[in-house]
Amino acid sequence: MTKNAATPVHTELELEAETEEITFSAKDLATAAGTDPKTFRRWLRDYTNGRANSNGRWVFTEATRDELLEAYAKRNAPAEADEELDEPTSESE
Repeated sequence: MTKNAATPVHTELELEAETEEITFSAKDLATAAGTDPKTFRRWLRDYTNGRANSNGRWVFTEATRDELLEAYAKRNAPAEADEELDEPTSESE
């Protein structure tokens, strides 16, 4: 008679951890956007109708994260385009 290979046993907590959705903080998003957290949170309060959770933390899903980073990038795009237009050209007179 052969022994059966051991099968992994998952506890209830391990199963919950595997099914939990990955979340991101405002600081995570600010880092991804290339700005400081304070500036990003200020923009976030103007951009959204919501507020931070009751414990004072913003929590975002992956889908929300992508949407907010895209909106933040669009917000900064016109200013960057204007800076490129203001740069002097290297044409000689």
